[in-house]
Amino acid sequence: MNNLSFLKSINSNIYKSNEKFYACIPFVHYDAEKTYVENYNDSIYILLSSEFLTNSDLEYYIKDIDFRYETMVTNDPNSIQLMNSHNYAYFSNLNEIYAYEFKEEDVLNLNNTFMIILKDTYRYNNLETTDYLYKYVIDFYANGQYDDALILMNTIFNAPINVTSQNSTCGCNQQSTNCSSNVNSLNSLNTGTELINIDNATCVDKYKAAMYQLLINMLSDAEFYCNWLFIESEDEMLKKIPDATIIDKLIALLQFALDNFDLSNLGNTNSSYCGHTSSIKCEDVFNDALNNNNCSYYSIIQNYIDALNYVKNDKVIENKNKIYIYGKRFAEIFPLLKFNY
Repeated sequence: MNNLSFLKSINSNIYKSNEKFYACIPFVHYDAEKTYVENYNDSIYILLSSEFLTNSDLEYYIKDIDFRYETMVTNDPNSIQLMNSHNYAYFSNLNEIYAYEFKEEDVLNLNNTFMIILKDTYRYNNLETTDYLYKYVIDFYANGQYDDALILMNTIFNAPINVTSQNSTCGCNQQSTNCSSNVNSLNSLNTGTELINIDNATCVDKYKAAMYQLLINMLSDAEFYCNWLFIESEDEMLKKIPDATIIDKLIALLQFALDNFDLSNLGNTNSSYCGHTSSIKCEDVFNDALNNNNCSYYSIIQNYIDALNYVKNDKVIENKNKIYIYGKRFAEIFPLLKFNY
Protein backbone atom coordinates (compact mmCIF):
# COMPACT_ATOMS: atom_id res chain seq x y z
CA MET A 1 0.00 0.00 0.00
CA ASN A 2 1.30 3.46 -0.82
CA ASN A 3 1.47 6.22 1.74
CA LEU A 4 -1.72 7.87 0.51
CA SER A 5 -3.65 4.63 1.05
CA PHE A 6 -2.05 4.30 4.48
CA LEU A 7 -3.24 7.77 5.47
CA LYS A 8 -6.74 6.97 4.26
CA SER A 9 -6.81 3.68 6.14
CA ILE A 10 -6.08 5.37 9.48
CA ASN A 11 -8.16 8.44 8.58
CA SER A 12 -5.18 10.65 9.37
CA ASN A 13 -6.06 14.22 10.27
CA ILE A 14 -4.54 17.17 8.42
CA TYR A 15 -3.17 20.12 10.36
CA LYS A 16 -1.96 23.54 9.30
CA SER A 17 1.08 25.22 10.81
CA ASN A 18 2.85 28.30 9.43
CA GLU A 19 0.94 28.08 6.14
CA LYS A 20 2.02 24.46 5.61
CA PHE A 21 -0.08 21.31 5.86
CA TYR A 22 0.85 18.09 7.65
CA ALA A 23 -0.63 14.62 8.03
CA CYS A 24 -0.82 13.50 11.64
CA ILE A 25 0.36 9.99 12.51
CA PRO A 26 -0.74 9.25 16.11
CA PHE A 27 0.49 6.55 18.49
CA VAL A 28 4.01 6.63 17.07
CA HIS A 29 5.52 5.27 20.30
CA TYR A 30 2.77 3.37 22.08
CA ASP A 31 3.24 2.94 25.84
CA ALA A 32 0.75 0.75 27.68
CA GLU A 33 1.33 2.69 30.89
CA LYS A 34 0.17 5.94 29.31
CA THR A 35 -3.43 7.02 28.82
CA TYR A 36 -5.11 6.92 25.43
CA VAL A 37 -4.86 10.69 25.11
CA GLU A 38 -1.17 10.68 26.06
CA ASN A 39 -0.48 7.98 23.48
CA TYR A 40 -2.54 9.77 20.83
CA ASN A 41 -0.66 12.99 21.45
CA ASP A 42 2.60 11.16 20.91
CA SER A 43 2.25 11.96 17.24
CA ILE A 44 4.40 12.93 14.33
CA TYR A 45 3.31 15.43 11.68
CA ILE A 46 4.63 14.78 8.17
CA LEU A 47 4.59 17.48 5.52
CA LEU A 48 2.28 16.52 2.68
CA SER A 49 4.00 16.34 -0.71
CA SER A 50 3.47 14.45 -3.95
CA GLU A 51 6.63 12.41 -3.30
CA PHE A 52 5.45 11.42 0.17
CA LEU A 53 1.96 10.43 -1.03
CA THR A 54 3.18 8.27 -3.92
CA ASN A 55 5.89 6.43 -1.96
CA SER A 56 5.19 3.22 -0.05
CA ASP A 57 7.44 3.56 2.97
CA LEU A 58 5.32 5.16 5.68
CA GLU A 59 4.89 2.01 7.77
CA TYR A 60 8.66 1.60 7.92
CA TYR A 61 9.37 5.31 8.23
CA ILE A 62 7.47 5.76 11.49
CA LYS A 63 9.44 2.89 13.00
CA ASP A 64 12.75 4.47 12.13
CA ILE A 65 12.25 8.18 11.49
CA ASP A 66 14.98 9.78 9.41
CA PHE A 67 15.31 12.95 7.34
CA ARG A 68 13.66 11.82 4.12
CA TYR A 69 10.50 13.82 4.90
CA GLU A 70 9.96 17.17 6.56
CA THR A 71 8.31 16.61 9.90
CA MET A 72 6.99 18.63 12.79
CA VAL A 73 6.61 17.70 16.44
CA THR A 74 4.50 19.81 18.76
CA ASN A 75 3.05 19.53 22.24
CA ASP A 76 1.06 22.74 21.90
CA PRO A 77 -2.37 22.11 20.33
CA ASN A 78 -2.89 25.87 19.96
CA SER A 79 0.02 26.10 17.53
CA ILE A 80 -1.70 23.97 14.88
CA GLN A 81 -5.06 24.18 13.12
CA LEU A 82 -7.14 21.09 12.39
CA MET A 83 -8.45 21.10 8.80
CA ASN A 84 -11.98 19.85 8.26
CA SER A 85 -10.93 17.68 5.33
CA HIS A 86 -9.05 14.52 4.43
CA ASN A 87 -8.17 15.60 0.88
CA TYR A 88 -4.47 14.84 1.16
CA ALA A 89 -3.72 15.55 -2.50
CA TYR A 90 -5.28 19.02 -2.34
CA PHE A 91 -3.24 20.09 0.69
CA SER A 92 -0.13 18.50 -0.78
CA ASN A 93 -0.61 20.68 -3.85
CA LEU A 94 -1.08 23.73 -1.60
CA ASN A 95 2.27 22.97 0.01
CA GLU A 96 3.95 22.78 -3.37
CA ILE A 97 2.42 25.98 -4.72
CA TYR A 98 3.53 27.72 -1.53
CA ALA A 99 6.92 27.96 -3.25
CA TYR A 100 5.30 30.68 -5.37
CA GLU A 101 4.24 32.48 -2.18
CA PHE A 102 0.58 31.51 -2.65
CA LYS A 103 -1.65 30.86 0.34
CA GLU A 104 -4.92 28.96 0.15
CA GLU A 105 -6.94 32.18 0.08
CA ASP A 106 -4.88 33.30 -2.93
CA VAL A 107 -5.80 30.27 -5.05
CA LEU A 108 -9.45 30.39 -3.93
CA ASN A 109 -9.63 34.04 -5.05
CA LEU A 110 -7.89 33.25 -8.32
CA ASN A 111 -9.00 36.24 -10.38
CA ASN A 112 -7.92 38.72 -7.68
CA THR A 113 -4.56 36.99 -7.30
CA PHE A 114 -3.99 36.85 -11.06
CA MET A 115 -4.24 40.64 -11.26
CA ILE A 116 -2.20 41.18 -8.09
CA ILE A 117 0.62 39.24 -9.80
CA LEU A 118 0.40 41.60 -12.78
CA LYS A 119 0.89 44.52 -10.39
CA ASP A 120 4.41 43.17 -9.80
CA THR A 121 5.38 43.63 -13.43
CA TYR A 122 7.88 46.27 -14.47
CA ARG A 123 5.28 47.95 -16.68
CA TYR A 124 2.83 48.56 -13.84
CA ASN A 125 5.04 51.30 -12.40
CA ASN A 126 6.46 52.45 -15.75
CA LEU A 127 3.35 53.13 -17.77
CA GLU A 128 3.12 54.44 -21.31
CA THR A 129 0.11 56.56 -22.30
CA THR A 130 -1.67 53.55 -23.85
CA ASP A 131 -1.31 51.52 -20.65
CA TYR A 132 -3.45 53.54 -18.28
CA LEU A 133 -6.74 51.83 -19.14
CA TYR A 134 -5.11 48.44 -18.61
CA LYS A 135 -3.78 49.59 -15.25
CA TYR A 136 -7.33 50.54 -14.21
CA VAL A 137 -8.57 47.10 -15.30
CA ILE A 138 -5.83 45.36 -13.32
CA ASP A 139 -6.54 47.44 -10.21
CA PHE A 140 -10.30 46.91 -10.54
CA TYR A 141 -10.08 43.10 -10.64
CA ALA A 142 -7.17 42.91 -8.17
CA ASN A 143 -9.42 44.67 -5.69
CA GLY A 144 -12.32 42.27 -6.13
CA GLN A 145 -14.08 44.25 -8.89
CA TYR A 146 -14.12 47.40 -6.82
CA ASP A 147 -12.33 50.74 -7.06
CA ASP A 148 -12.65 54.42 -6.15
CA ALA A 149 -14.81 55.16 -9.19
CA LEU A 150 -17.28 52.49 -8.15
CA ILE A 151 -17.36 53.82 -4.60
CA LEU A 152 -18.15 57.28 -5.94
CA MET A 153 -20.90 56.00 -8.23
CA ASN A 154 -22.41 53.93 -5.44
CA THR A 155 -22.56 57.12 -3.40
CA ILE A 156 -24.00 59.40 -6.08
CA PHE A 157 -26.01 57.13 -8.38
CA ASN A 158 -27.80 54.57 -6.24
CA ALA A 159 -30.99 54.25 -8.34
CA PRO A 160 -31.70 52.72 -11.77
CA ILE A 161 -31.31 55.00 -14.78
CA ASN A 162 -33.56 54.34 -17.77
CA VAL A 163 -31.90 54.24 -21.18
CA THR A 164 -33.07 52.96 -24.54
CA SER A 165 -31.59 49.97 -26.33
CA GLN A 166 -30.26 52.26 -29.09
CA ASN A 167 -27.97 54.15 -26.71
CA SER A 168 -24.40 52.94 -26.34
CA THR A 169 -23.46 54.78 -23.18
CA CYS A 170 -20.37 54.54 -21.02
CA GLY A 171 -18.63 52.37 -23.62
CA CYS A 172 -20.51 49.40 -22.18
CA ASN A 173 -20.55 46.05 -23.89
CA GLN A 174 -24.14 45.59 -25.05
CA GLN A 175 -23.82 42.14 -26.51
CA SER A 176 -24.01 38.77 -24.81
CA THR A 177 -21.03 36.94 -26.20
CA ASN A 178 -21.06 33.90 -23.98
CA CYS A 179 -24.53 33.04 -22.73
CA SER A 180 -27.79 31.71 -24.04
CA SER A 181 -30.42 33.70 -22.24
CA ASN A 182 -34.06 34.70 -22.45
CA VAL A 183 -32.87 38.30 -22.17
CA ASN A 184 -32.45 39.88 -25.58
CA SER A 185 -28.71 40.39 -26.00
CA LEU A 186 -29.30 43.81 -27.60
CA ASN A 187 -31.13 44.94 -24.47
CA SER A 188 -28.69 43.65 -21.87
CA LEU A 189 -25.35 44.45 -20.35
CA ASN A 190 -22.81 41.73 -19.59
CA THR A 191 -20.73 42.37 -16.47
CA GLY A 192 -18.98 39.01 -16.62
CA THR A 193 -20.99 37.63 -13.72
CA GLU A 194 -24.52 38.53 -14.77
CA LEU A 195 -26.66 39.87 -17.59
CA ILE A 196 -28.61 43.03 -16.76
CA ASN A 197 -31.47 44.50 -18.76
CA ILE A 198 -30.39 47.92 -20.02
CA ASP A 199 -33.66 49.55 -18.98
CA ASN A 200 -32.90 48.64 -15.36
CA ALA A 201 -29.14 49.21 -15.47
CA THR A 202 -27.50 51.57 -13.03
CA CYS A 203 -24.34 53.54 -13.73
CA VAL A 204 -22.55 50.99 -11.58
CA ASP A 205 -23.80 48.18 -13.84
CA LYS A 206 -22.60 50.06 -16.92
CA TYR A 207 -19.22 50.70 -15.35
CA LYS A 208 -18.78 47.01 -14.52
CA ALA A 209 -19.81 46.06 -18.05
CA ALA A 210 -17.31 48.55 -19.49
CA MET A 211 -14.51 47.16 -17.31
CA TYR A 212 -15.46 43.64 -18.40
CA GLN A 213 -15.15 44.64 -22.06
CA LEU A 214 -11.79 46.28 -21.37
CA LEU A 215 -10.69 43.07 -19.64
CA ILE A 216 -11.56 41.09 -22.78
CA ASN A 217 -9.69 43.61 -24.94
CA MET A 218 -6.66 43.46 -22.66
CA LEU A 219 -6.27 39.69 -22.38
CA SER A 220 -6.81 39.17 -26.12
CA ASP A 221 -4.32 41.89 -27.11
CA ALA A 222 -0.90 40.56 -28.12
CA GLU A 223 0.59 44.01 -27.49
CA PHE A 224 -0.47 43.75 -23.85
CA TYR A 225 1.70 40.66 -23.39
CA CYS A 226 4.61 42.23 -25.26
CA ASN A 227 4.46 45.35 -23.09
CA TRP A 228 3.51 43.91 -19.69
CA LEU A 229 5.18 40.48 -19.60
CA PHE A 230 8.58 41.40 -21.02
CA ILE A 231 11.51 43.01 -19.21
CA GLU A 232 14.77 44.63 -20.21
CA SER A 233 17.51 42.12 -20.96
CA GLU A 234 21.02 42.29 -19.53
CA ASP A 235 22.23 41.03 -22.90
CA GLU A 236 22.90 44.06 -25.09
CA MET A 237 22.01 42.01 -28.16
CA LEU A 238 18.47 41.48 -26.81
CA LYS A 239 16.28 44.46 -26.06
CA LYS A 240 13.62 42.61 -24.08
CA ILE A 241 13.00 39.10 -22.81
CA PRO A 242 9.94 37.41 -21.28
CA ASP A 243 9.48 37.93 -17.56
CA ALA A 244 9.63 34.23 -16.71
CA THR A 245 9.15 34.81 -12.97
CA ILE A 246 5.80 36.52 -13.43
CA ILE A 247 4.63 34.15 -16.17
CA ASP A 248 5.53 31.06 -14.12
CA LYS A 249 3.47 32.37 -11.20
CA LEU A 250 0.46 32.95 -13.45
CA ILE A 251 0.78 29.47 -14.94
CA ALA A 252 1.20 27.83 -11.52
CA LEU A 253 -1.93 29.58 -10.26
CA LEU A 254 -4.04 28.43 -13.22
CA GLN A 255 -2.61 24.91 -13.18
CA PHE A 256 -3.56 24.58 -9.51
CA ALA A 257 -7.15 25.41 -10.43
CA LEU A 258 -7.16 22.77 -13.16
CA ASP A 259 -5.74 20.13 -10.83
CA ASN A 260 -7.81 20.82 -7.74
CA PHE A 261 -11.15 22.50 -8.43
CA ASP A 262 -14.37 21.25 -9.98
CA LEU A 263 -14.91 23.69 -12.83
CA SER A 264 -17.98 22.01 -14.26
CA ASN A 265 -20.41 24.22 -12.31
CA LEU A 266 -18.42 27.42 -12.25
CA GLY A 267 -20.58 30.44 -11.52
CA ASN A 268 -24.30 30.23 -10.82
CA THR A 269 -27.64 30.65 -12.55
CA ASN A 270 -27.19 34.43 -12.56
CA SER A 271 -23.79 34.31 -14.19
CA SER A 272 -23.09 35.22 -17.78
CA TYR A 273 -22.35 31.55 -18.42
CA CYS A 274 -25.63 30.47 -16.82
CA GLY A 275 -23.86 27.92 -14.64
CA HIS A 276 -23.65 25.15 -17.23
CA THR A 277 -21.32 24.52 -20.11
CA SER A 278 -24.13 23.87 -22.59
CA SER A 279 -24.71 27.63 -22.76
CA ILE A 280 -21.16 28.42 -23.84
CA LYS A 281 -20.85 29.47 -27.46
CA CYS A 282 -17.33 29.34 -28.83
CA GLU A 283 -15.14 27.63 -31.38
CA ASP A 284 -11.54 26.70 -30.85
CA VAL A 285 -10.19 26.41 -34.38
CA PHE A 286 -6.65 25.65 -33.23
CA ASN A 287 -7.08 22.68 -30.91
CA ASP A 288 -8.70 19.75 -32.64
CA ALA A 289 -7.62 17.44 -29.84
CA LEU A 290 -10.10 19.18 -27.57
CA ASN A 291 -12.77 19.40 -30.26
CA ASN A 292 -15.39 17.49 -28.27
CA ASN A 293 -14.85 19.58 -25.17
CA ASN A 294 -13.26 22.71 -26.56
CA CYS A 295 -15.49 25.10 -24.69
CA SER A 296 -15.32 23.53 -21.26
CA TYR A 297 -13.88 25.68 -18.52
CA TYR A 298 -10.99 23.23 -18.31
CA SER A 299 -10.01 23.61 -21.95
CA ILE A 300 -10.41 27.40 -21.84
CA ILE A 301 -7.96 27.61 -18.94
CA GLN A 302 -5.60 25.04 -20.46
CA ASN A 303 -5.58 26.94 -23.75
CA TYR A 304 -4.77 30.14 -21.90
CA ILE A 305 -1.87 28.39 -20.15
CA ASP A 306 -0.66 27.49 -23.64
CA ALA A 307 -0.92 31.18 -24.58
CA LEU A 308 1.20 32.15 -21.56
CA ASN A 309 3.77 29.56 -22.59
CA TYR A 310 3.93 31.15 -26.05
CA VAL A 311 4.74 34.43 -24.30
CA LYS A 312 7.29 32.78 -22.02
CA ASN A 313 9.03 31.23 -25.05
CA ASP A 314 9.04 34.59 -26.87
CA LYS A 315 6.64 33.30 -29.52
CA VAL A 316 4.03 36.05 -29.36
CA ILE A 317 4.10 37.25 -32.96
CA GLU A 318 3.86 33.81 -34.55
CA ASN A 319 1.01 32.88 -32.20
CA LYS A 320 -0.81 36.21 -32.25
CA ASN A 321 -4.11 34.72 -33.48
CA LYS A 322 -4.08 31.95 -30.90
CA ILE A 323 -3.32 34.43 -28.14
CA TYR A 324 -6.25 36.54 -29.31
CA ILE A 325 -8.72 33.64 -29.21
CA TYR A 326 -7.38 31.97 -26.06
CA GLY A 327 -7.10 35.29 -24.23
CA LYS A 328 -10.61 36.34 -25.22
CA ARG A 329 -12.18 33.07 -24.04
CA PHE A 330 -10.26 33.20 -20.79
CA ALA A 331 -11.27 36.82 -20.17
CA GLU A 332 -14.94 35.91 -20.70
CA ILE A 333 -14.87 33.47 -17.75
CA PHE A 334 -12.31 35.43 -15.70
CA PRO A 335 -14.81 37.17 -13.34
CA LEU A 336 -16.17 33.74 -12.33
CA LEU A 337 -12.81 32.38 -11.19
CA LYS A 338 -13.44 32.28 -7.46
CA PHE A 339 -13.70 29.02 -5.57
CA ASN A 340 -14.84 27.57 -2.28
CA TYR A 341 -13.28 24.64 -0.52
